[in-house]
Amino acid sequence: ISAFYAAEWRGIDPQRLKEILDWTGGQPFLTQKLCWIITTSGEGVAAGEEAQKVEELVRSRLIQNWEAQDEPEHLRTIRDRLLRNSRRSQSLLKLYQQILRRGKIPAHNLPQYLELRLSGLIVKQEGNFIAFNRIYQMVFDQRWINQALQELQPKPTTPPRWNVVAVGLAVSMGLVGLRSLGFLQQWELKAFDQLMVLRPDEGPDKRLFLVTITERDVQSQPDAERGVMSLSDQSLNRLLTKLEQAQPRAIGLDIYRDYSVKSELTQLTKQMQRSDRLVAICHYGDPGVPPLPK
Repeated sequence: ISAFYAAEWRGIDPQRLKEILDWTGGQPFLTQKLCWIITTSGEGVAAGEEAQKVEELVRSRLIQNWEAQDEPEHLRTIRDRLLRNSRRSQSLLKLYQQILRRGKIPAHNLPQYLELRLSGLIVKQEGNFIAFNRIYQMVFDQRWINQALQELQPKPTTPPRWNVVAVGLAVSMGLVGLRSLGFLQQWELKAFDQLMVLRPDEGPDKRLFLVTITERDVQSQPDAERGVMSLSDQSLNRLLTKLEQAQPRAIGLDIYRDYSVKSELTQLTKQMQRSDRLVAICHYGDPGVPPLPK
């Protein structure tokens, strides 16, 4: 009623007033503002052109670039009410999105429904919530909702670059320190053994020559002085001499004795000292790294 008298006072004819209310839905502030826009536009309106003229003014003076033209502030107030609480804003926007898509939804006395109604964006009509007017629907449309929801998404925080560098250096230095102290040796050897086991079978390498010494060979050469069974120094020395004559790139000796060698330099000792191709295993004490299960 107040909007009607304001329109009559400004000289708005009934037909244009009908078109104004069709856009504002009777919202008092928008109705009076649109009446003022029409009366101050200085353009005449021919009979039958009221709808077209009102629509042109609504689009150019209220909807297009609405944030800059919203004086006195009204649409921005609704926007700020919707977005003032980022956690609640997402549920309010999604609820309003349902109203735009369906045209209406059943009214409930739930907090988010009441809060959306208090923003002024929707109104209760015949037990349903609907958008208050066409102007609100065109300003706060699906595109605006999607953009607002996207801006409300939590943005990933990127740590400062120097923090990343410092953490990387600290971790690297810690690993180097643990490795130099031997704490990672068992895991490294186990990982290496596992990788070797997982390799595809490539068959025997023709470049390798394998000499096998069985338990029977060892038992057949007793050492009278030590009272043990072992491959004699003479037999091992002859074997190494024959292998040296073939000029191999390397000789690997995988034999471990459970007694010490004589103190005097034997032919075997001299042979091992003289050869720069011989690589023998060493016993460095327990605990060792057990082999992987077969």
